[in-house]
Amino acid sequence: MNILLKNISNTYNYGSMMMAENLITYITKKISDVKFYIEADTYQDVERLRIATKNDNIYCDNVLKFNLITGKIKYIRVLERKLRRKSHVKKASLFYDAIIILGGADFSEVYYKFPKDNLEVKFVFEELKIFNSNSNLIMVGQTIGPYTGKRINLAKKTFKDIRIYTRDLETKKYLKNVLGTDSFESRDLAFLDLNLQKEYLKNKVKILGKYNLEENNYITVVGTGLLSNYSKNPEEMVDAFYNLIKRLIKEKYNVVCLAHVFTKNGIDDNILYKKIDKKYNNFISNNCILIDKPILPVEARIILGLGKFTITCRMHAAVSTFQMGHPAICISYSKKYKGVIADGLKFPNLVLDAKQKNFWKKFESLVFDRINYIKNDSSIESKIADSVSSSKKIVSATLDDICKHLKGE
Repeated sequence: MNILLKNISNTYNYGSMMMAENLITYITKKISDVKFYIEADTYQDVERLRIATKNDNIYCDNVLKFNLITGKIKYIRVLERKLRRKSHVKKASLFYDAIIILGGADFSEVYYKFPKDNLEVKFVFEELKIFNSNSNLIMVGQTIGPYTGKRINLAKKTFKDIRIYTRDLETKKYLKNVLGTDSFESRDLAFLDLNLQKEYLKNKVKILGKYNLEENNYITVVGTGLLSNYSKNPEEMVDAFYNLIKRLIKEKYNVVCLAHVFTKNGIDDNILYKKIDKKYNNFISNNCILIDKPILPVEARIILGLGKFTITCRMHAAVSTFQMGHPAICISYSKKYKGVIADGLKFPNLVLDAKQKNFWKKFESLVFDRINYIKNDSSIESKIADSVSSSKKIVSATLDDICKHLKGE
């Protein structure tokens, strides 16, 4: 069986890679002779997945790839890209036995700018229709919508016949009540143990030792490269994080600054740390342990999960922290945090909405209010254990169902 996995072109986005490796590991245990293909940015992306899953049946997709003949002619290349992309999408839909689109929030409007991206969104919907017409299309771990304007009707027509597993109840309700389509409620795939997690936990002292860390004797701060998603004035965000970290250090916390996403265009989580460093004279470099080079997601999970708690702009860094039994304070810019953390794990008071008025002026006090809550709730770890256990069961049931569907049962 040949399966195309979409939305895993970049394994240096640890959240995307965790979802992919859990899906690959689970399907491989249930179905024999499966080959997985990803739209890899580089061969290293394939190799990282092979290492994490201990599975060599992972390859680069070559069906969707094409080079532009008219690459140097501005207006013609736009038309050529559209025509050839559609042609290759159809070829892929006919070549692969199944196409699985992994979540996130790629099917919300969070990462688009309108009206500039109207045509791109329209093509994404068209692509889904082609895949669903010619292949076995599954969307899993999804946060979908809300859509606005003409895109609501486009979404209604697109999603109505697709097999969709949401990662939160809010998305399921939105699909049913607004878009008029049924779906299966699930949870984020990253809540399952990673394939190498037990192995890495056995070597936790050695792993933490690489960064001069001791278990339960530090906190982790995860920044972002998406500053404009959080604030119309990114400088106020830079100042707010500087003041927060300065106070954490003053209150005797050991602080680790961890990058959780790296991209080929350089928009990675180190941007926030670099801006703080530049503005405040190497503050991060001099005061924090900085983990700013790519590692495997499982190693990042060990670091996140063995600290006291995490303060994070990246949702999957929170997932890893909770997954290993510790709390995370989430700085939210979209509804996915509410769906996965606030509602799914039942920790609404650990999600801070960065879109609220004057948020960055109140940021430090809001975070420390949550830190005090964490310190004073003696049952928080047992609550986390119960919520994570429930999420794991739901994800396992989802993957069992997907495997049965792939086998035609």
